[in-house]
Amino acid sequence: MLKHYAIYELQPGMKLGKDVHNDQGARLAETGTVLTDAMIDGFDNWGIFSVIIDEPEKEAEGAAAAKVDPSAEHLSNPNYILNYRIKLTELHVIYDKMATTFEIDKDAVLRLVNDDRFWALCHDNNAITQLHSLDRSDEYIIHHSLNMGILAGLMGIWLKMNEARRTQLVIAALLCDSGMLQIPLSIRAKKGKLETDEMNLIRRHTVLGRSMILESDLTAAEEIAEGVIQHHERNDGSGYPKALRKEQIGDFGRILALVDIYDAMASNRNYAKRTSPFDIFQVLFDDIMNNKMDTEYGVCFVKNVCHSLNGAWGMLSNGERAKIVFIDETRVNAMPMVQTESGKFIDLNTSSDVKLEYLLTSEETN
Repeated sequence: MLKHYAIYELQPGMKLGKDVHNDQGARLAETGTVLTDAMIDGFDNWGIFSVIIDEPEKEAEGAAAAKVDPSAEHLSNPNYILNYRIKLTELHVIYDKMATTFEIDKDAVLRLVNDDRFWALCHDNNAITQLHSLDRSDEYIIHHSLNMGILAGLMGIWLKMNEARRTQLVIAALLCDSGMLQIPLSIRAKKGKLETDEMNLIRRHTVLGRSMILESDLTAAEEIAEGVIQHHERNDGSGYPKALRKEQIGDFGRILALVDIYDAMASNRNYAKRTSPFDIFQVLFDDIMNNKMDTEYGVCFVKNVCHSLNGAWGMLSNGERAKIVFIDETRVNAMPMVQTESGKFIDLNTSSDVKLEYLLTSEETN
């Protein structure tokens, strides 16, 4: 029986049920290979997120499905959580200072990003599932900004940007919502629909953020500021603040638009509840098809995020918790195959009465 396993689930002695290839198509290991600790570590280093294992068939036909327990899987990496909390605290200090002085502490920003602990958050092959597993009950703007920074760092890696440019993209992501600090809390924390004048004020956060960055001493401040002011622009001219079209929007603006939407929709906000990554993918692909989002960056982002979701746990619309065990990555709109706690497998591509509502935090899996 063939079964998908996330890299962190592999054990020495398991046998591959399918060849493993890298992104360039080179075969890393062939079918039938028995895994060793060194091979598992090698898959991790090569950026392989999951493999197919050949499991022995059960001896007794009709045996009860094996139950799965999310609390026994140790879904959260303690080192990841520690590094995340350290960076979250640092970013909180930066934003608190901006809220009172409207100035960016360049040195603090550079210390945050030029630190191995930050890049460990981006280089972890399970970074996406780790982000979803984290509790986000603290101030939304800080979590969202740090998550955008991590997602931007991942995009920089996936796009093979050089270190300097990747760092600039991350800084732009971390500061995307810096202008929000100049918007009254009563408006940015308002629950429910905003009035027209309130929405117009919220939309000024891109302009305000750009001004703060241009007044800082950050290297490449102009490109960073451009990414910040453009992250709500859309290729068809429907975005803000300047209704720019594709050829007028820089690379940073196009990339940050994607990571902003993904993390916002995956989070609980004042006016909306978090949603499933697969529903977010559909929104992004609809925007790509309607010429709102960049095709090249959009496909790269969705492909790589989707690739990392095997092994994550989510809440189904019927109230059951279930683990993602397989995603057909050859289809852009594919839903996952999941296994419920009772051991039942459900193909969400063919199930019309059940859907994945959202991914669970580590606390929700206990």
